[in-house]
Amino acid sequence: MRTFKYIWIFGLIFTGLIIILPIALLVTDAEEPQSDPRENVEEDRPHTDHANLLQGPFETGRDVTRACLECHPDA
Repeated sequence: MRTFKYIWIFGLIFTGLIIILPIALLVTDAEEPQSDPRENVEEDRPHTDHANLLQGPFETGRDVTRACLECHPDA
């Protein structure tokens, strides 16, 4: 039976490839930084004043919620 005296060298090379290869792939695929990070931020929608849309006065917070859910049923 042959004994493999230097098999640990192959183990080190294989382990090194397992560690280095994914790091190398991640570094090469990195995107270039953008000049302005706000380019990907969505614009805010203008606020709608609801004062003229709701008929009050409301006695409890639950009454206000019911009025809101008439127009915003998914909220």
